[in-house]
Amino acid sequence: MATLHKPSRRRGRPRAFDPVDVDDAIMATFWRKGYGATTLDDLCDATGLKRPSLYKVIGSKEEAYLSAVDRYLTEHGARYVAALTAGGSFAQDLTAFYRTYVKTVSSAYGPGCPVGCTVPVDTETLPRLKEVLAQAIGKLDGIATGRAKKAAAAGELSAALSAAEAGRLIVGTLLSLSIRSRAGEGSAALQRSANTVIRLVTSTG
Repeated sequence: MATLHKPSRRRGRPRAFDPVDVDDAIMATFWRKGYGATTLDDLCDATGLKRPSLYKVIGSKEEAYLSAVDRYLTEHGARYVAALTAGGSFAQDLTAFYRTYVKTVSSAYGPGCPVGCTVPVDTETLPRLKEVLAQAIGKLDGIATGRAKKAAAAGELSAALSAAEAGRLIVGTLLSLSIRSRAGEGSAALQRSANTVIRLVTSTG
């Protein structure tokens, strides 16, 4: 997935708090509310830090948000890609891919995910995010298309789809699941939607 240059703000943090816990709290807050709707008071409440200490940790609200997006793309994106390219059958890998994603968007961080829900809105406030979003989706399109090409070579891809079409459908479904999760659909309903697409993509009939 696309990554950002991480600022150097993490150096020299006070030892009175756990940096990992603070990063988790910041990411969870931005994950739920996005950039525009998150206030510094929200971040103070989430982390338990006073404003002077918070500024020392995050540098600025914009830096904190970009770092949170980068962390999502790096950590969670890697898990999605690992599931999709695990080396099983096409149907098995797609099932693991969507299960991993559904578990994430149904977690305490969610509902939804930043790329599917908050980042598209925040591109109007932070234009830099447009490139980040385009790169992230484009990279995942490429990975999904590559996996579909392998499926086609193994006779596991639907005859109705090219590898590129299948790749875009796989990723488009991922983003749809994020929005459905944000709208209140539970993990069982999300997985059923994913299973329908898996059947369409892997069918050879």
